[in-house]
Amino acid sequence: AGADTGCELNVDFNPENFYLEGDFAAILAGMTGEYYKTDRPFTVGFTPLFFQNGLWMNDAIIGGAFAFPALNSKPLDISNMDFTIFAGFDDVNNRAVVDAGGAVADHNVNVYGATGFIETREGYIEGGIGMIDVDDDKLGDQDLYSAALAWSARYKDIASYSVRGFASYQNRDDGAQTLGKGYALLLETSWNTSQPYTLIPYANFFLGIDRPQGLAGADGLLKNTGINFESDGLTGFPFLDDSAADAFGGAIGIQYLGALDRQLVVEVATVQEFGNDSNIAGNQYALGVRWQLPVSQAWIIRADAMAGLRNNADNVFGARFEVRRKF
Repeated sequence: AGADTGCELNVDFNPENFYLEGDFAAILAGMTGEYYKTDRPFTVGFTPLFFQNGLWMNDAIIGGAFAFPALNSKPLDISNMDFTIFAGFDDVNNRAVVDAGGAVADHNVNVYGATGFIETREGYIEGGIGMIDVDDDKLGDQDLYSAALAWSARYKDIASYSVRGFASYQNRDDGAQTLGKGYALLLETSWNTSQPYTLIPYANFFLGIDRPQGLAGADGLLKNTGINFESDGLTGFPFLDDSAADAFGGAIGIQYLGALDRQLVVEVATVQEFGNDSNIAGNQYALGVRWQLPVSQAWIIRADAMAGLRNNADNVFGARFEVRRKF
């Protein structure tokens, strides 16, 4: 306190995404005058891809994707299924692939993969497999293989749940530390109350072994486990370790939406370390609160606060207030 440090404006003109999307079937129909019964959507360019609720992949890559949507099978009781293949040739980010300075590499990294979902038996299956292909001459041996599988459903009128499993394999033979070999299991649950749409208790848990990684993205596997695992790229808001590296824990909270005109979330969370590959020096605990209010259809105000207690490390505290304009 005391000195007036003023404000600093940081601006860059780096594009966040720039892509073309369309449907091959519709394009061919326009070119040939013939009708095609199937849809064949595609996208190409600086393309954002979002799979497994953003946990497995949430990254804008220079590449593209091609999908086979709206499939079904009556004998297998499949009401809807969708399969997508994708490839990226630059701007692919993975926490386990680093440059010479130890930062997440932005270039000389490719990604290839396939993902899909199936709606069947009153549930939802989502799975994907992929590979990070690294230029060995520039970044060393950091190739990584990743897979994800999830099942989401509702148990009677009591609770909704999702079980998600992640596995990654990376074997470096250049003597450097392996950052992308491990497994993680996540359980996300929300519970019904007498106000099922506005008063929602939730309890989410995780177990991570070694150093599990998703396929592509800047965030850790726990970013959706609770509000105490979320940060942002603007303020560096404090959060609990979100890597799930040799750790277990979870978040328990309650969300209240009023008359669907506001949001209040109160949550407690913890990360417990248990292995040599953990990213933390001791157990972590946090209490977090979030409040949002739509002032109008265009303007929203939001406030967050958290207090984190970290064994063998400095405790963290944070508060922020945002005014958001919807366009």
